[in-house]
Amino acid sequence: MIRAMFLAAVLMGGAAPAAAATTLDVKIGTVSPIPAINDFKGNLNGIGLVDWTDVGAAVSLSNASRLKFEFLAREASFNNSFKTSSLTFTSTSGNAAWSADQLIGTQSYAAGAITDWLFQRPDATSYGVGTQQFGIFLPKGFTSNTGTYSSRVLYLGFDDTGAGPDDNHDDLLIRVSVVPEPSAWAMLIAGFGLVGLAARRRAGFQQHSA
Repeated sequence: MIRAMFLAAVLMGGAAPAAAATTLDVKIGTVSPIPAINDFKGNLNGIGLVDWTDVGAAVSLSNASRLKFEFLAREASFNNSFKTSSLTFTSTSGNAAWSADQLIGTQSYAAGAITDWLFQRPDATSYGVGTQQFGIFLPKGFTSNTGTYSSRVLYLGFDDTGAGPDDNHDDLLIRVSVVPEPSAWAMLIAGFGLVGLAARRRAGFQQHSA
């Protein structure tokens, strides 16, 4: 039993660092505070996000991984879209309360710069990472054009007013997160399986001994 638990611990311990090593790394551009006119300021503040970066920002992935994209909320007068090279999500106009239940899809990425994330207006005008309309929400402590923010989860916000942004970035909110590698899940399952097998064998041994 002890041996099996040790093996399980080794397997599970080996899985965790591999998953934790992959991060989405944001090069900080211009930083602005989330204003009161952002309809989801309270939700964002509640998870520790108080600012955003937009102009001059860039995103890269530390290791090859699969990313999950989810629709969170919107406050918009247009049917805006979020796109990657293989995924497209178009939101209806009007308001939608904060929710993390709507999966857009997943996509595999190689390590390095991510350049295919786009917010798009109905007129097909697109805005990528590093533009004024594409916000990446940040925790407190970052100043403009300094440092890197690394996380396994990013919250993105779109400002759909084109050349005259209203500085709220709440017209379409998207969450992006790193998906644990299948090998990590396999090791976790194997570890729990060893513990269960050892428990059954021990129970059988005790019954025979009785």
